[in-house]
Order: sequence, then C-alpha cells, then structure tokens
Amino acid sequence: KAQDFKKHIECVQQFDKFIKSQADSMIEINDILFKWCNLRMMESSNTQLYVAIFDFYANLITMFIETDYQCAEFEMVVLLGTLCDKTGVNNKTLQDKVRKLIRMCYEVYDKKACFRLIIDTGVKNKNLKAVAECLDEIADYIT
Repeated sequence: KAQDFKKHIECVQQFDKFIKSQADSMIEINDILFKWCNLRMMESSNTQLYVAIFDFYANLITMFIETDYQCAEFEMVVLLGTLCDKTGVNNKTLQDKVRKLIRMCYEVYDKKACFRLIIDTGVKNKNLKAVAECLDEIADYIT
C-alpha cells in the first residue's frame, strides 16, 4: 500500500545491498525490480521513496556498466518510461537525479534506441513539465 512507504524504502535499501553481494541474481530479476519500483512510485509521491529508488537505480546501472551488461528493450521500456515520467517532478534534486539516470542508460542500451524511447514515453507525456524536461534531454543528446 502507498502508506507503507517506510517499508518500501527499507526494501529498496535491501535491494541496494544485494547489488554487491548478488550481482548475477540482480541482473536476472532487474525487469521485475524496475516494474516493482515503477509501481511503488506510481502509488506514492513520497520524496524519500523516490530518492531511495533513484539511488538504487544509480547503483544498479553502475553495476551494469562495470559488468558490461546490456539491457534488453523490455527492461529499458519500463526503466526509461518511469524516468521520463518522473522528470516532471517539482523537486530540482529529483530532476537532476533522473536526468543523470537517463544519461547513464545510454551506456547500458543503444543510444538511438534510448532516444526513441525518450520520445515515445517522455515527449508524449501528459505532464507538460515532463515533456519540457525530456525535450531538453533530447536537445542535449543531439548536441
């Protein structure tokens, strides 16, 4: 439930600990983790939960980069879809984290495919602030 965000934060922190000790297992279930995190963020607007999830994503993607793991399309659809949607939050710190994560995705998935997903999920978003942020990201990518 959305009101259980403290338990959700603890869960995300446990996932974060598993990255170092069980990297192979984390890679096997990363699509489930992305979907679970997406669901938690859609149910809640708690900033602490967002920070915990974005920090977890940063550590997970860093582990992907270090192990030369390339994400599959179905994984990136969920991850980039979530990130593009959350670029529209009003918190500048969270926006910066999301943009950093989007740029990290370029290293674990084809850049052109990332660009296409940002257009498909971010530019077509109902939140105009998210659209503007995604357009900024596309402009930075083109530059």
